[in-house]
Amino acid sequence: MRAILFMTFLSLALMVGCASSDKITNEERQSAVAETQAPELALQLVAAKGKKAKTAKESKSAAPAAKSLKSEPQIRGELDEVARKLTGRVARTVRPSKTTKEVKKVGKEHVATYVEVDVVNVTSEMRPASTPGNYVGIIRYSEKLFECRGTNQKSALDAICQQAGKSNHTEMIMFDGKTLHY
Repeated sequence: MRAILFMTFLSLALMVGCASSDKITNEERQSAVAETQAPELALQLVAAKGKKAKTAKESKSAAPAAKSLKSEPQIRGELDEVARKLTGRVARTVRPSKTTKEVKKVGKEHVATYVEVDVVNVTSEMRPASTPGNYVGIIRYSEKLFECRGTNQKSALDAICQQAGKSNHTEMIMFDGKTLHY
């Protein structure tokens, strides 16, 4: 029986790509075959460079543990960090900004406008997804619209600005059990 398993194992290993120059001894092969209950499991025992690989039973039991590597508080912490980074990036790239105001003529006066992201009042929320171990992260922040009015373009750019509006934004992020995708 062992001879049949060994021959099956050897022929399949050569077909898979384990060349005979891998320096795997007959003793290693025989011990690998002896440790398993079925020839299918024997095929998974030898990895590249002659190292012993996990059996199928071991790798199946390790798969759920690998999926749940992070706890809810860790995921929550990562979500808060991503929320902080995303709103910071939006604040740096929003246009028109305080340094690059947009000026338009409205009637007889000029109005300079810009948008400012409120990075202080950012909220994040984590909800479980339909698949166990997966979560949906919700990040909420707001943008404030400011207007500066003047009789000409230069006076509008130099004038004191007043908040003219506010828009709320919601970003959704997916945690697939390993990493956050946004």
